[in-house]
This record gives sequence, structure tokens and C-alpha cells, in this order.
Amino acid sequence: MATPIEQQVSGVDNMTYMYSVNATGNHETALLVDFDLNSDPNIDLLLTQSREQLAGGQLPPEVTTTGSLSRNRPLLRLR
Repeated sequence: MATPIEQQVSGVDNMTYMYSVNATGNHETALLVDFDLNSDPNIDLLLTQSREQLAGGQLPPEVTTTGSLSRNRPLLRLR
């Protein structure tokens, strides 16, 4: 079910990496999108939400009824 959202979000400005995690027991999918460190996280979130909304018409009714959640959650990565 995440495929339409993944297809829309793929290539969003300043994205460096995207991956999804599926939890079949509770029917949840998490789509994690990493962005360039120099980009504005608020703009990144808005652009991602916009792409997510474009995928809404391609999702099954049970997904649109339940809804989806987009949030900006910074992660600290040490390299």
C-alpha cells in the first residue's frame, strides 16, 4: 500500500535517501526520508506532505479513511 506514496515522494527536493518499514502485525508502514543537512527541515516537511497528498487518490479507501501522518523528526547521525 505504500507504493503510491513512495513513488510520489521519490525525488522530492533535497532528498538524499528514502526507505520504508512495514509492520504487518498492526498494518502500519513508516516511510523515512532523509534530506541534505543544509536544507530547511520545515520546507522539506512541506514538500514531502505535498507529494504525499498527490498519492491520496491512488490509495485504497481503508487507508484514506484511517489517514496518514507526516512529521518532522530530526535524527542525530554520527559518522
